[in-house]
Amino acid sequence: MDRLSTTGLNWQPTFAQVLSALVVSVCALRIVLQLANVPDRYSEFIVGEMTLYGGGKLTDIVIVPTLVVVFCVFFSFVQNVLRYDSIGDAENHSHVIATVLLWWSVPGVMAIGSFLSCNSPAYGLLWLSAGGIVLIVAYCLVDIRRTGACKAMFYSNAILVVLLLWLVPFTLTLLMGRLWMGH
Repeated sequence: MDRLSTTGLNWQPTFAQVLSALVVSVCALRIVLQLANVPDRYSEFIVGEMTLYGGGKLTDIVIVPTLVVVFCVFFSFVQNVLRYDSIGDAENHSHVIATVLLWWSVPGVMAIGSFLSCNSPAYGLLWLSAGGIVLIVAYCLVDIRRTGACKAMFYSNAILVVLLLWLVPFTLTLLMGRLWMGH
């Protein structure tokens, strides 16, 4: 057991790469399908009925290449962030970045699960998760190029603060509505 822990076989950075690339690629696929104006669900059960009635095969042609290309490109970006950040650090900050990416992937994985299990998918969770992941990886890439290290936890907290500040007007509206009603 000690030999495995000292050889550097760690699942966390690899798992973070795969999950974050999966969330971003599903979000990119959703954007492409929205731009192509493809419906979410088909009511017909007959295979190929879309093609028979002139709906086109755009969905079939776009899905796999979009997923594969975006997954591979984003996987390599995350790999660059983790590799460059772990080069000269005694503390190996790549675990911090991997942890941040894993936490930001949780809403996206929940959204992907809702696509598979229910009639009303949670697109908001997918946008939130993919947007946070892309921003963190982009900021880390720029920061690594500039200073040689990345402050992933700082960027994650900054994004969360912006999201919480975005909720302040909504919260104030609810509070004012309660005050006027006298409850």
